[in-house]
Amino acid sequence: MSPFASRGITKYVRILLYANCAVFVVQLLEPTFFHSEYFTRIFSINTRAFAPWQIFTYMFLHGGWMHLLFNMVGLYMFGSDIEYVLGSKRFLRLYIFWGVIAGIGWLLIAMASGKGGICLGASGAILGILGCFAGLYPDRYISLLFPPITLKARTFVIALIVISALMMLDSTGNVAHSAHLFGCLAGYLFGMKVHKNPGILDAGLYSNASGPPIWKKWFNNVRAMVRHRSFTVITEDDIRPSQEEIDRILDKINSQGLNSLTIRERQILRKAGDKK
Repeated sequence: MSPFASRGITKYVRILLYANCAVFVVQLLEPTFFHSEYFTRIFSINTRAFAPWQIFTYMFLHGGWMHLLFNMVGLYMFGSDIEYVLGSKRFLRLYIFWGVIAGIGWLLIAMASGKGGICLGASGAILGILGCFAGLYPDRYISLLFPPITLKARTFVIALIVISALMMLDSTGNVAHSAHLFGCLAGYLFGMKVHKNPGILDAGLYSNASGPPIWKKWFNNVRAMVRHRSFTVITEDDIRPSQEEIDRILDKINSQGLNSLTIRERQILRKAGDKK
């Protein structure tokens, strides 16, 4: 059974879809009304006229309709699932982070190779989402249109990373393979880390900004476990939640919000709902 339920487009995925499309409209209108492409040149990563803000702004620009379409389809397909699991604020921060990593990676490779040029597009951030998806749920199957095959998310992402690394050696074409590589790899490593230790989402750089302090969350969780004596280890494949465990999670939602739940706690609630 899929670890996700159908729940529509989430908050920041919708905002990012609108933002990318709005910026693309500006790109289309600029040559008509201003007879220039200054907007695109100044906000894309440009090795000949680099500015620090470009590593943030380039990911909202696109080189054409198909470029925009493929990236937005990827954001639509995988973004909401990841935002639901990680929480909205954390998802937005990581989306930008993966895009920045992809942009810096492309810039360093371009400068080292002496090729130069410009880089634009959300591909690095989108592939960060895809990589995170594969790291969190490596055994979930993904069906491709071209070629028409179905394979595990982990297999697909590892193949994508290898292909991007090999394509970096090709000096022809306009595809930023190095940005794809760095973005996808960064997302995949993060997803694997969370998959092995979901608790890191409740502390440090990975925590959501809202809710009580981290030490208070930890104290409340420990106190709840001692009170209910719920020390049973629950796996993803065989979740047997007790009523006390469910009550503890519901109390946590009431006091700290839905985004405070770990992946394990979300799976327990989802499993309990399926049994009704």
